[in-house]
Amino acid sequence: MKIISWNIRRLNSPHKQDVLKNLFRDHRPDIIIIQETKMSKEKVEKIKLFKYGEVCEGRSEGASRGIAIFWNLKRVSRELVMQDSNLASIRFNHIGDGTSLLLTNIYAPNNRLGRSKFWKKLEAIRALYKDDMWIIMGDFNTPLHDDEKFGGLPSQLDSRMDLLNFINNQGLHDIDLQGAKFT
Repeated sequence: MKIISWNIRRLNSPHKQDVLKNLFRDHRPDIIIIQETKMSKEKVEKIKLFKYGEVCEGRSEGASRGIAIFWNLKRVSRELVMQDSNLASIRFNHIGDGTSLLLTNIYAPNNRLGRSKFWKKLEAIRALYKDDMWIIMGDFNTPLHDDEKFGGLPSQLDSRMDLLNFINNQGLHDIDLQGAKFT
């Protein structure tokens, strides 16, 4: 499956919508996940993304948050696992080769207490689908390494340790995808 993920930081810009449509046209992904749409589900659904006829959306709150997952109806089927304002977790099956995976698109809370509860929610999802390949993409709102943070306040060591503990406890692997290309 070919997946594109982008923290778009406001999808309502016509320029970003054009860039997004060109990205989809050029790469033809099976699944597209977006963070920080800062738009309502109704507005996100109006964006026509070629054959991406369905959208799963986590609510935007005013001018913040908002996640969306689009998928190509001709190439993947899906089962919604869980959805709220901070995550959308879907089990996808590739129609062509039968490959399945659990994909979770996140926009983690900005505070440590909220993230702590959020990690527990993700652990509950994993417990239900422990035999599936699991990909978590999105905005963790805390970097695992200092060189992953650009601007804003310095990251807190305790928040990074919480994220590292979550990754280790779930048997996950951090993959540096910035600029990476997989075939």
